[in-house]
Amino acid sequence: MFRRLPRVFLIVFLSILILFITSSLYFLSSLPSLETHGIAGCISPTAAAEQARRLENAKAEIELLKARIASAPAQAVPLPAQPFPPQPQLPQVQLVPQLPQSAEPPHFLQSPPVPQTPQLPQLIPAPVGAPSLPGGVRVAVIVFCYDRHEYLDRTMQSIMKYLPAENFPVIISQDGDIPAVKDVIHKYPRVAHVTRWDRSLPPKERASDLDAYYHISMHYKFGLTQVFDVLQFDAAIVLEDDMEIAPDFFEYFAAMLPLLRSDTSLLCVSAWNDNGQQSLVSDPKAVHRSDFFPGLGWMLLRSLWQELRPRWPNAYWDDWLRNPEQRLGRQCIRPEVSRTYTFGAHGSSQGQFFDRYLRPIKLNDQMVLWSQEDLSHLSKDKYDVAFMGQLASARQIALEDLVTYAAKQRPRR
Repeated sequence: MFRRLPRVFLIVFLSILILFITSSLYFLSSLPSLETHGIAGCISPTAAAEQARRLENAKAEIELLKARIASAPAQAVPLPAQPFPPQPQLPQVQLVPQLPQSAEPPHFLQSPPVPQTPQLPQLIPAPVGAPSLPGGVRVAVIVFCYDRHEYLDRTMQSIMKYLPAENFPVIISQDGDIPAVKDVIHKYPRVAHVTRWDRSLPPKERASDLDAYYHISMHYKFGLTQVFDVLQFDAAIVLEDDMEIAPDFFEYFAAMLPLLRSDTSLLCVSAWNDNGQQSLVSDPKAVHRSDFFPGLGWMLLRSLWQELRPRWPNAYWDDWLRNPEQRLGRQCIRPEVSRTYTFGAHGSSQGQFFDRYLRPIKLNDQMVLWSQEDLSHLSKDKYDVAFMGQLASARQIALEDLVTYAAKQRPRR
């Protein structure tokens, strides 16, 4: 039995046994002293002899145990394989019912993905005669869209019809993730796609303000941030999802870019003329400087975005950009005959004045090779001198005569 016990337990057991025997011997050894106390007659001679024999046997047993302890091999106490018993696995609580793996989660359950840097498509070499840009200058075309997928498709067809093979990467910035809009975007492999997932709005300045104008301003800030701060383009041509472009649209902006970069008195270059109705324009090569920001197809530099970004408004960004505090006396270049046309009768402005003012705008239909045109007259000094000379030589016309002339030029219905 002793050989099966680990050494430490054997030592403890034998120590207790030795202590018990020693106490017994001490008790027995005290028995002879009883005679001195007058009680020797209490133990008979036979009992005394028996006690002596037991004492000798106990001493022999103690010596035997000591010998066994000394000769017993050292044995390590084995530790359990796991210091703590394994904990039972708790059942997983499913808060939202799990959809089948083949089913797509409902739109309201989809989490927006982590924003990724948009990947620009691989461009093919430019054909002969394509508009060229100054060496190293990167210009992007950004198209803002929301929920008008049919409008977007029409806009993209117009862009792709005249888009050069290189120099003008197209980026579509989508406000939200409406599936029908994404389907249209995926039809055009030559475009990059970015999405504004966070459609939360800042506090309104006036309770009567429409949410749409806040979304538009926040979307513009998002899209221009992607173009200039993330992708580091030098300039951007801004379009919306309800526009068609002229055949010389890209040729026009390519020719105006060096002037915009060199002339600090310019704010932007626009393809739109607010007064470009069919009855009021004629010269497709005429270009003017304007104190009014036209918008509706315009180009800005990254330096202007860096200036405007810190104080970009929460709503009505275009009216804000026309304020003197932003314009700072700078002007915009715009053509006499528009190089963009808006067909957006239905949108955030709810079609206000569309039929009267926007539908009659003439879209240029001629291919003007702007790179071969002399644009030196657009420098501020030359333009101001020529403009003041035209005013000085102009013939005065009475207001009544002007109204009569305009009535005659208005197309009959």
